[in-house]
Amino acid sequence: MSIDYLKINNVAMPCPTGISIQTNDLDSENTTRSVGTGKMHRERIRQGVYQCDYSWEELTDAELATIVQAISPASVDIRFWFGSYKEAHGYFTPGTAEMTAAPNGEPRWSYSATFTEF
Repeated sequence: MSIDYLKINNVAMPCPTGISIQTNDLDSENTTRSVGTGKMHRERIRQGVYQCDYSWEELTDAELATIVQAISPASVDIRFWFGSYKEAHGYFTPGTAEMTAAPNGEPRWSYSATFTEF
């Protein structure tokens, strides 16, 4: 089985070399911690919110451009692999592009980006 590890707005991305996925809870503004006792009153309003860190190595110029263009909108829909395919709507925070090598005069890039679900 061939796995598309990440699609952004239905466009398959180059296979990431690193993937880290967290599921987080969102608490309401009514969540508080007592100064006197240190006990927390928690009002969770949503659980299972995805935050996904992706990294790539040895990207060509064209592959880097595909990723950068795909993550640039203010919001995106993604389909990603997390034991099975999951779907989420959110935004990407771009990381840093670093040229790692230029074999035969052709640059290769490392890149990272973080997806946060709305």
